[in-house]
Amino acid sequence: MGRLWYDRVSKAGILRVIRRFSQGEHYDMSLDPYAFCPCGSGNKIKFCCCADVTSDLDRIIRTYEGEQRLACLKQVDNLIRGGKDRAAFLSIKARLEFELDELDKAEETVKVFLDKYPENPVAFGQSATLEAMRGTETDGVETLQRALELCFGKIPADLLDALDAVATRLLSDGKVIAARSHWMLLAKFNDPTGEKIPEIVTELISSTSIPLLLRTGLFDFPASEEAPWIEQFTEAMVDVSVGVWLSAADKLTEMGKRFPQEPAIWNQLANMRCALGQNEAAIAALRKFAAIKRVPLESAVEAEALAQMLVPDTGEKIDLHRAVFPVRDTEALVEHLLSDQRAARLPSDVRPTSDEDDDVPPPRACFEILDRPKLTTISDAADKDLPQVLGELYVYGKETDRDARAEFILPALGSLNERKAELLERLGDYLNSEESNDTVGEVPGMAAQLDARRRFPDDAPADQLEQLNAKIHVETILQRWPQIAMKVLDGKTPAQAVTIPALRKRLLAAVLRLELALEQIPREFDPNRMRAKLGLPPYESIDPWTEDISKLPVWRLARVDTVKISDEQLAGAYRKAILYGATRALRKLGEELLARESLREEFPIELICATISRAAYTTREAIDYFDRARQNAVSQGRSPAMWMIAQLPLRFRRGEVDEFEKLLEEIRLRYLDQPDVAERLQQVLTQLGFVPTAEQSDAAVNSDLGEPVASTESQPSASSEIWTPGSASPARRGGEKSGLWVPPGSE
Repeated sequence: MGRLWYDRVSKAGILRVIRRFSQGEHYDMSLDPYAFCPCGSGNKIKFCCCADVTSDLDRIIRTYEGEQRLACLKQVDNLIRGGKDRAAFLSIKARLEFELDELDKAEETVKVFLDKYPENPVAFGQSATLEAMRGTETDGVETLQRALELCFGKIPADLLDALDAVATRLLSDGKVIAARSHWMLLAKFNDPTGEKIPEIVTELISSTSIPLLLRTGLFDFPASEEAPWIEQFTEAMVDVSVGVWLSAADKLTEMGKRFPQEPAIWNQLANMRCALGQNEAAIAALRKFAAIKRVPLESAVEAEALAQMLVPDTGEKIDLHRAVFPVRDTEALVEHLLSDQRAARLPSDVRPTSDEDDDVPPPRACFEILDRPKLTTISDAADKDLPQVLGELYVYGKETDRDARAEFILPALGSLNERKAELLERLGDYLNSEESNDTVGEVPGMAAQLDARRRFPDDAPADQLEQLNAKIHVETILQRWPQIAMKVLDGKTPAQAVTIPALRKRLLAAVLRLELALEQIPREFDPNRMRAKLGLPPYESIDPWTEDISKLPVWRLARVDTVKISDEQLAGAYRKAILYGATRALRKLGEELLARESLREEFPIELICATISRAAYTTREAIDYFDRARQNAVSQGRSPAMWMIAQLPLRFRRGEVDEFEKLLEEIRLRYLDQPDVAERLQQVLTQLGFVPTAEQSDAAVNSDLGEPVASTESQPSASSEIWTPGSASPARRGGEKSGLWVPPGSE
């Protein structure tokens, strides 16, 4: 997530502070004596420190509304130097310095503010914002907690921006649950009814690039109303409701000492520690909860799985190795590789991950080096006949200060030296002996061991290729995963750990994490296959007549018996699956919805097809759902254009040129003048790499496609997310990649 999210702190979070102040989003800035004072005290101006300076405030606001920020800052400075160092003026000064990007001066102002008004929540909020921005070890959480404790639910506008800034910093630090919790609190303060969920929260909790458990957190464990500690527990929950989580965590910690076997206490304490980004303390609370005998096994396993995901990144990595060989004749080497059946050329714009310097000339050519000859046809090929990719070879020509060379990059797995020796033996007429070798990066050990990179024949039909690729992936996981030693299993493999009772919960948690990771791709995988292979009990179907499925964790919804589920239960479960992007649940519940005419008004066929398509296992399956939506739209007298546009990236990915052009031509001739169609089509074509020519403009889609861009980034990969009408645009989500997410510390 890195800099993209971190930049949002200064550009979006901080720069909105003064705008909220001037627009009166959270304060009535009309200077009515009964409006809230801008100092953040929560009092009305008439009864606050600003009662005698309303005329000064009025001048400041007028200057600001005239876009005269420097003049506004000068006015405030003059007032402060003249002895009117009121909290309101110090707060305004800091806000102006934030907007003018004078952070050092803002830091000095906030320090003065805190020294003079040590109980002012705005001062602490602005201090938290600075901590979040500075990128130091302090992330602003505890300072923000002090601000929230001081105002206890009466939230000034500056605290909303501090919440935004701290949440952004937490996300940039990889603390997904904490970031989500802060944004949800921000949403609650913005909309006390809870009817609106901010767009950024929706994106976060539905993003398949993040494991489902990290997007949801641990579900609440109910507390008994008759428990002797319920009064203290309820008091702590009051703190939770207004965001005073640190105080609530302290109270729950003391309760946990007195009642160490009460799961509700440890469950809520784990939630608070996660919300605060205190991962080490959260892990301890999660494992304490999981160890209590009264906790059902499945809930305990889920808590352990979340704890494993929160472990710092101490897992073993596998080096990405680079061996450099001098090249005798660059042109001869490239010509040989082009005809070598054990080499497959990569696109011309591919560069190795080791090339961090843009000034380095790109390679002349790059190839995948295979362990056996390429297949010319896939018609009769068995799985074992598909060549495996050993590594990538980048061929560079002679440079001013460097001779021609070839760089062989591959993960340092198994017989590394043998693979290099084999390459030199195969290309000995063109390469000299290895000149140097080094490490150019690292990859997660588990992901590298589960990687089954195969080279398919160029004539492989898209459907067969996807099916075979999925089959190989699943079979590779079933065969290799049980044999991988893992830190969470004390260095044992799953096959070994299954015989050790003390490791049972940790093993079940590791299996759950694998299942959820495969949902991220998504990949068709029966979780009971791995459980059967390890001798673990299979999952059983969930009976909606005996369980309240509205309280089930979203990842369990795929196991609900849909034959017994009521319309009301089905609707609620499906909405939850959509919100969290739970692919297996979406598919199963969506298919049941398609069969129920009783819910057709609430869930139109087109809506269901759109959501299921985003959980499709293959592009063919996604196209079939779009076709069904298209046909339904036509039968209902609605435009099918958006469903046709949604197919374009899939047809492009599958290499179906004729179908792509037919769809495009029909859209151009019949639907282009309909609202939003031209704009949406242009977005999709741009995402696919088609750029309008000089003669084309917005009407470019009326005629030719334009010139395609030779860029691998513009072409969706097999795992990229499918756009559907109503979803975020590809350009917006283009940075996300689905894949087998390997939790830190799991190797």
